[in-house]
Amino acid sequence: KKFKDIIAFTTDLLDNKLQRKIAYVKHKAKNSFIKIRPINLKHFREEIFSFARIYNETFKNHWGYVPQSEEEIYEMLEPFRMAAEKEFILFAEDKGKIIGFVLCTPDYNFIIKNLNGDFSAFKVFDFFRFKKRIRKARLIAIGVLGDYRGQHVAPLLIANAYDAMIKKGYTTV
Repeated sequence: KKFKDIIAFTTDLLDNKLQRKIAYVKHKAKNSFIKIRPINLKHFREEIFSFARIYNETFKNHWGYVPQSEEEIYEMLEPFRMAAEKEFILFAEDKGKIIGFVLCTPDYNFIIKNLNGDFSAFKVFDFFRFKKRIRKARLIAIGVLGDYRGQHVAPLLIANAYDAMIKKGYTTV
C-alpha cells in the first residue's frame, strides 16, 4: 500500500525567466548580511561535519528523517570527494557562522550507465572523460537553520548554485 508520493522537478537552466530570477536574487543580496561560499575541499572533514550539523537540525521534523552522526555523514560523502564540484556545494554564513547549505551534484547516472556500473581502477579515466559530457545536475538537499528561515537564504543558495551550473555548461537541474 502506497504511503507517500515523492516528487522530483526538472528545471531548464537556460530559461530566460529563470536567469532573470537568478540575477534578481543575487542583485538583491549584494548588501545582505548573508555570505555564500563553496565548500573548502582542503578542509573536507570539517566542512562535512558542519554540513551534518545543519542537515540534522533542519531535517529533524521532516518525514522519513533518521538522525545521522557527523562521522556517518562524512563516511557516506567522503567517497564522492574527488568527483565533487565545489561550486555545487555551497554554505550560507552570517558573520562566519554557517546557517545553511545547498548540496548539488552532476547527474552521474549518465556515467554509471556508460560504465555499466563498473568503477574499478581501470575505469577512473573513463569516469572523468564522461564527466565532461554531463549537462544535467541534481539538487539533492537544501537546509537553512530555523532562525534564518524567511530571510531569503534558501533562494540565495539556489540562485548561486544554479548560476555556477550555468557557468559550467549545465542545462538542466
